[in-house]
Amino acid sequence: MRDCDDELWDDQDREDDDCEDEDDEFDEDENEDDDEFDEDEEDEDEFDAIPIELYNAVVLDEVPWDPKEAEELFQECISAVTYSPRETTRARDLYEMPTLDDEVYPLAAAVYLGSTRDPRAVEPLISMLSADLYECVAAAAWALGAIGDERAVGPLKEALENDGFDTLWECGLPLSEGFDEGKLARLLDTIGDTIFGSDVSPIVTALKEIEAKKDSADR
Repeated sequence: MRDCDDELWDDQDREDDDCEDEDDEFDEDENEDDDEFDEDEEDEDEFDAIPIELYNAVVLDEVPWDPKEAEELFQECISAVTYSPRETTRARDLYEMPTLDDEVYPLAAAVYLGSTRDPRAVEPLISMLSADLYECVAAAAWALGAIGDERAVGPLKEALENDGFDTLWECGLPLSEGFDEGKLARLLDTIGDTIFGSDVSPIVTALKEIEAKKDSADR
């Protein structure tokens, strides 16, 4: 027969076990909260280099309503798509190319500049056609087609002769491949849908759009 002291110790042990279980559950919940916070923080860290105004303009179609802010965003995008001239526009070895996440800002900037239809963006976008990454060339071509300026015809034809870029375009992988859900993935999905919205190379599409605009102006 058990005495009262044994029963009291058993009750105490059960209470201690319950407290440990509650502490474990609390730690698990706290770790889950920390994980969610870390993911949010990581998403924001990846996005630091891209102005939120540019994200809003490309993904949400929300352009700054203040003319001064709109001009500042325009000039920032001009800087982002201005590439230094190279001796050749031929693609370098694929293994030497920059990764896509290094070029997200210029991609978004090119899409925004194309949407403005502002001819001041033509020369900077032409310089972007010399980029090593085909997605950047495609974004510049799309933007130049959207603007429709004849100055882009020669550089676009030169870019079209680059077989390496055409091969990359035919792969058809989404730009956000390998990126977790978040602002960066949403931005890349929007850019991809804009640039590669048809089964024709963006360079060919741009040349056709410029030609169509020229024919319309000549009538």
